[in-house]
Formats: sequence, structure tokens, C-alpha cells
Amino acid sequence: MNEDIEILIIVEGTSDKAFMEKIVEKISPSQSQKNILITTALNRRSNKEAVLSCNNLLTIINEPKHGSVKKILLLCDADYAKRNAKYSGFKKTKNTLDLLLPDLKEECSREIEIKYYIFPDNHNDGNLETLFLKSISKDLKQSLICVENYFECLKVIPKDKTKAHTLITAIGGNEDIFTVEYAATDKFFNFNSLLITKLTTFLKNFLDI
Repeated sequence: MNEDIEILIIVEGTSDKAFMEKIVEKISPSQSQKNILITTALNRRSNKEAVLSCNNLLTIINEPKHGSVKKILLLCDADYAKRNAKYSGFKKTKNTLDLLLPDLKEECSREIEIKYYIFPDNHNDGNLETLFLKSISKDLKQSLICVENYFECLKVIPKDKTKAHTLITAIGGNEDIFTVEYAATDKFFNFNSLLITKLTTFLKNFLDI
């Protein structure tokens, strides 16, 4: 990767990071190896609050290795409004980011373009796993039906239904697939799906592809 990083993509956790690396490589194989760095908000599995923290983001932006960054993209899940009164749901997440960006730009030591995208589609409640379940390939659709029947038969409602469905559906397609980031291939995703197309169109515009 080129040392002069011009585009910084900040995500919640390692699953998001690996997923976005594959998506960027898919839409622009040459550019993905050049001036783009995809990093997690904190060195842990997932932390939405870290993406929504001005102080934390400034710490990342002001790292010496990010001194040449000109554009930043923040990525996080909308989640579901009923789960967290402060951060969850698309509307609350969007409002938080809309308030955050002006403060972040003002505190930056240099002029940087900053945008955001909220999973699953920059419009509705959900998460990265929601995007996966609505964009699975034709080969995995039968696996998803089996998973839905499985939960219905057991009369079990998982705490996080989308994550549970994603995990078991992906494993149904390949026993080595355990999380959504490893499923970002033609075998598991329909890259012509509405949600994937919306994401890649946004990325192409942001990356000037």
C-alpha cells in the first residue's frame, strides 16, 4: 500500500473492515492497493460509540501516518431503534452523525472532506448482516429458508436475529464461513442486488472512480 494515504475509511469493527476491503477491491482492484486505508474505530471487535465519538475520531485522524488524508468516510450500523435509546435506529444514528461532522471538521487541524454511510442502506434500521441477508446469492436462498424454519420450529427468537440468521446461513453455504466479512464474494453475494448496488454507487462517487 502507498504510504501517502489519501482516503481513510473508519468502520466499527473487524468484520466491517474485512467486508469493506473486499467491496473496495471488487469495485476498483487497482485503487484498493494504493491510497486507501480501512481501519477500525478501536482495536476491538465492534464499537459503534467509537465511530460516533469526536475525540476518538480526532485521535485517529491526527495520527502521523494519516497526515496526508484528504477524505474520510465513517461507516457504522443503524441498528434498531428499540434496542438502544441513545444510538440505535437510522434516524438517531444519522442525527448523531449530522451533529458530529461540523464539530469534527472544526477540530481538525486541516481541511478534510468527511462523509458517512449507515448500514444497511443509508436509509433504514438494520446492520451489515441485514445487508447480507437481503443480498445473498441464489445458491444461499434455500439455506436462508432452512434457517428461518429452524428458528420457527424451535420457537426461539435470537437476541440479534439478523446476526444469528447470517451466521447460520453463511455456514450453510460453506462450512468455513463464520462471519459476514468472509462471505463478500460472488458465491455468497448477489452484487446486482439493490443494497449492494446502492453501497457501491456511493463508494464509487466518494472514491472518484
